Amino acid sequence: MLTLETLKLLQQTCTTQELNALSVAAMRQELPLAVPNGFAMTSLEKFSPARYRARGTMDTKNAGDFADYVNTNCVLDEFVRIFVDADAMRATAILNWLIEGRYGGHCDNTATLTLEKTAAFKALQAVDGKTQTQLAAAEFFEDFAPMLKFFGKDAEGNSTEMSVAKAVAAVRKLSIDTSKKLESQQDQLSASKSTFDSVRVANEAFPSHVYFECVPYHGLASRTFVLRIGVITTGPAIVLRSIHMEQHNEDMAQDFVALIADKAKDIPVITGTYKTAA
Repeated sequence: MLTLETLKLLQQTCTTQELNALSVAAMRQELPLAVPNGFAMTSLEKFSPARYRARGTMDTKNAGDFADYVNTNCVLDEFVRIFVDADAMRATAILNWLIEGRYGGHCDNTATLTLEKTAAFKALQAVDGKTQTQLAAAEFFEDFAPMLKFFGKDAEGNSTEMSVAKAVAAVRKLSIDTSKKLESQQDQLSASKSTFDSVRVANEAFPSHVYFECVPYHGLASRTFVLRIGVITTGPAIVLRSIHMEQHNEDMAQDFVALIADKAKDIPVITGTYKTAA
């Protein structure tokens, strides 16, 4: 006759045997398994010798490393998509965008490239539109002298190129002329009096524009930026203002998209960003 304890033992044995069989089947099919611990869904991947699928995030600032990683780890070009955020100069490759060419992937195996600004371009942005002392402006010009070309006006008002040494000397030795003019008019029935102050840069040769040629982002081509040189006579101080920087930003964004398309070979490149939904 079977006792109550014997029946409970048989029930536990059967349950364990069934669970073991289900576990083996689940691992073979790479499926989660409901276990009798609150019946929570549990993945057995951590007990497997290898992951069921590749997933992770690779980040780099080097366009070549980004391209090598993407081209090496994509199974087929049609499974991958690259999204380029041109404003942020960032490209994200989703290596499991599609599975078997038809089914949407988990989109959790990615590589991200964020282009890094060069030191020269950072320095250019730091002075753009900022008021600087004569010393600071002169030292900036001296630090980046190999990248600069200066232009001023000749006696006839035509633009002419100046040497870096001459331009820097003019900035260091800035002369300001101040004059005051009084005009008075007396009529029989009225009288008027006015005063005019005139302030101007007295240097015979002073640069009006500077051309700054540099590589803005690592991986992009060199560009020439034009800066207007202004003088604040009350300082005196120097102000450098870039010309058409918005257009430069648009052009650099297009250069970035072209760079990714070239290095990605046949992988589709889409301008924009992508965020997976739950």
